[in-house]
Formats: sequence, structure tokens, C-alpha cells
Amino acid sequence: MEQRSRIASPVVWQLLSFALFFGLWEVAGRWPISFAFPPFSKTFMALLRMIADGSLPKAYLSTLQPLVIGIFLCSIAGIGFGIGMGHFIHAMRRNLNLTYIVMDNEVYGLTTGQASPTTTEGHKTKSTPRGNVEKPIQPLALAIATGATYVARGFSGEPKQLTKLIAGAIAHKGFSLIDVFSPCVTFNKINTYPWFKERLYKLEDSPYDPTDLMAAMEKSMEWGSRIPIGLLYRHEKPTYEDTEPVLAKGPLVQQPLGLDRKTLDELLAETM
Repeated sequence: MEQRSRIASPVVWQLLSFALFFGLWEVAGRWPISFAFPPFSKTFMALLRMIADGSLPKAYLSTLQPLVIGIFLCSIAGIGFGIGMGHFIHAMRRNLNLTYIVMDNEVYGLTTGQASPTTTEGHKTKSTPRGNVEKPIQPLALAIATGATYVARGFSGEPKQLTKLIAGAIAHKGFSLIDVFSPCVTFNKINTYPWFKERLYKLEDSPYDPTDLMAAMEKSMEWGSRIPIGLLYRHEKPTYEDTEPVLAKGPLVQQPLGLDRKTLDELLAETM
């Protein structure tokens, strides 16, 4: 707590109170990516590296304790839209209050370039030498249809725009998804940086209303010679936490164990 007193701005304290989760795949017992944070972050941040699809439910559970005011979750498309798809869909339909950023390579970049859920049809990879025959997942359309309330797409080659999208996602109350085109320069020789730069256009550069549901669905399916990036959809609605009566009195960890006398009497009257 001594370190907290040295931080002058309460905004800084709030930023440090975010829990960070990274959903990655563990290869041969070693983490393929390392993340470095300043020493003070070890006191205020919960940095957990999750294997495969376990990141979303564990990230949400951390919101039920009082010190964490927000959840910032990173994953990759092969996991988030593949083995983790079930958790992904249910987190969105519940409108859980967290930010989910997915790095989309269009291949499994960590495991030498096999076809992933977002690999386009006809794409030749190690696992599809004759070309991918499966239709790719449309994550933005799926998110909008399922119930996510902040849906955006970014590009690692546009860091300023991506920074604004992430800031908006964190500030939004509800489930925020940012699908980030992150070209794999080693194993994906089709969806490269030049390939994206020839096709991408920013939604904010033309008249566009992100609160228009049908317009957002149309943009989410746009692919080919022109691909939109930016905020596709934003909608304000109560979160799961706002509508769950059990959480009305605050985080479960701060509530007393057991039943209050009134609830116990009602339960006994109903069952006895």
C-alpha cells in the first residue's frame, strides 16, 4: 500500500488495477512469447498466462473480486475463434464487462502456419497443401449477432488508430471485441502487410454510424478489394453484472457466507 500512496493521480491507480490475461498455447513446456512489465506492476496487476481456451472464463471470474476494476484479455485467432469458440460466444451473449483483443494472423503463426479458423478458402498451408476448403469464421459478424456491445477491427500497421480503438474498448462498459489483423511475416505469404495496406480503409474517414446494427453487419462481412477497419458497432446496454441479482450487493468475495434469515425462512417454507 506504500507504493500506492506514491502515485499522485488516481487515474494511474485505476490503470494499474486492470487485470491482464493472455490466452496462448504452451509449446514444449516453454512460453513462446514473454511479456515484460515494470516492477511496480507486480503489485497491482494480475498477469496470468492461460493455456488454450481457458482465458475467458478465468478472466471473468477475476471481476468478482474487489481490487480489479477491469479486464484486458489478449488471445490469438486460432485459439479465440477455434478451441475457445464456446467461451467466446457465451461471454458475448452475456455482455460480460471485459475487453477481448484477438491477434488475427489468418494462420496458426505459433505452430508453423497451419490453417486456422480465419484462413481464407483456397489458402495453401502445411495442413492444407491443396488449399483450404473450409469457410473462414466471420468474427465481427458473429460478435454483433451474438450480443457484443463494442465491436471493432484494427491493424497492427495502424498503431495510432489501434490505440484509440483499445482505449475506447476499455472505457466501454460491456463486452468489447477488437479483431486485429496481425500479419504473420514468417508463415503467411498471402495476407501480408502490403496486401492489407492495398485493401484496408478507415471507417472514420467516411460518414458511418456505429450504432446502426444493420450497417455494422454489412461492414462486418465486407472482404476482398476493400476491407473496413475501425469501430463497426457500439451499443449501450446493461452488463451481466448489472442484471444478476446475486451481484447487486457487490463482489461475492465481499459478501458474508451463508443465507440471511429472511432467505433461509423463505427456502424452508418452500421446501418443507
